[in-house]
Amino acid sequence: MSVQKKNLSMDNQIQIHDNFLDPEDLTKIKDLMVSEDGNFQWYFSPSKVTDGDGIPQFCHVFYENCTINSDRFDFIEPLVKKINPVAIVRIKSNITMKTSSILTSPLHCDILPEIYESRDNVTLDNQRTGVFYLNTNNGYTFFDGGERVSSVENRLVVFPSSKRHAGTTNTDTDFRCVINLNWF
Repeated sequence: MSVQKKNLSMDNQIQIHDNFLDPEDLTKIKDLMVSEDGNFQWYFSPSKVTDGDGIPQFCHVFYENCTINSDRFDFIEPLVKKINPVAIVRIKSNITMKTSSILTSPLHCDILPEIYESRDNVTLDNQRTGVFYLNTNNGYTFFDGGERVSSVENRLVVFPSSKRHAGTTNTDTDFRCVINLNWF
């Protein structure tokens, strides 16, 4: 199932919000992260999800381990304010380059449940994962139940962090860029 509708909720777990940010906030983020003169620091990772998965990408971690990890965090603050988290777990951006055919990463959860369930009785029950798409392309996010959400600029898809998902590459634009958010 592919979905392109605004503010649609799939099975009450996957929520899609189109035109999520104001155009000027979106432009500031895009100008920073994906323009030629954005001067943004991307870090190479030889794999997307697991070692040897064959999908290299570039990453930038904005927030992790209860700490702002980037001097560019202020650029994504409109996105953070709009999701209105009680607590942020991690915010990370990923950019994958165009491939000759669409490659799908392994199904996964961004934050492994066993990490949290073993600490202070914390569970993923109230934790959310969001994927914010910075550009439109033929890549998508695929879910364990078969749902598929297309990469559409300024779209946010939100789902329980315990729901397994996978990202893909794309074949129709130079890159696919997303910001992954994990929060309570």
